[in-house]
Amino acid sequence: MYTKIVKYERNGIGAWDKEYSSMEVLKEMKPTENDFFENILKIEGKLYKPCSAYGEYIAVDEIKINYSPNADVRNEGGVECPYCGFVDQDTHEFSSNSGETECTNCESEIKYVINAVINSLGECLEVICHTGPVKLNEPIEL
Repeated sequence: MYTKIVKYERNGIGAWDKEYSSMEVLKEMKPTENDFFENILKIEGKLYKPCSAYGEYIAVDEIKINYSPNADVRNEGGVECPYCGFVDQDTHEFSSNSGETECTNCESEIKYVINAVINSLGECLEVICHTGPVKLNEPIEL
């Protein structure tokens, strides 16, 4: 049963603090089995995405959401979410070069096109990704 939402802290490069009780408590709540991993949480005007849960704690990272995203976002580093800006660099794992998917960070629905630029020798020179918004994963207020 989860009763506290805490702000996740990273201590050192790449090291995650497992001492949840020492983290800043953002919200105390009635006991729940819901870990909110599929939700964006709005707590005191700020937006958070759950990233870990342990014992009575749900740990969250603060995120920013663009409520008026561009219709076309171009990125050469991967598929970029027009809502939260997260870049999924694993374009080779997508089932097709175009379609709709869910952002792995904010879980909003986005559409994408992945274009590989191939030279005359059949070598990939670069990969250009275009994304657009479909449906925002609306934050829930706690």
